[in-house]
Amino acid sequence: MRKTILNFFALFTILWVWPVMGQEVVSTSGDYHENANGSVSWTLGETVIETFAAGDFQLTQGFQQGDISVSTLVNDPSLNFAIDAYPNPTSGYVNLELDLEETKGISYMLLNMGGRLLEKRTVEGPNSRIALHHLETGVYFVQVIKDGSLLKTFKIVKQ
Repeated sequence: MRKTILNFFALFTILWVWPVMGQEVVSTSGDYHENANGSVSWTLGETVIETFAAGDFQLTQGFQQGDISVSTLVNDPSLNFAIDAYPNPTSGYVNLELDLEETKGISYMLLNMGGRLLEKRTVEGPNSRIALHHLETGVYFVQVIKDGSLLKTFKIVKQ
């Protein structure tokens, strides 16, 4: 009887540890695309670890880690002025307020959770209003940029 229990425990341990050793992901969705210039694969549920941007194009890479939730927002500590976005959460508009008289070279980008650019506009003064009423309920990001450098990212909840 003791030998049977030890064999069962050994078999259970092998069957439990073996899948952990493989590098596979169980996900809800994903895809793979390839052309002459390169390839890209993606999986829903990946945690963001790095974002690259060039012009209107943005690439975010990540890795699967199901038990960890990461939310990192950019805030340039060297800023000599304040930037605020309110109300948050919102149902219609977000006010973007800059504690700055001259807003030349400052713009904002509105992105969805997937990093898709929904809107890009130049800031025309210290107070701007961003319309969200036409968007679905969810989480969006507002990135404030000055002369191509990211100053601050706000996580906005649309109700």
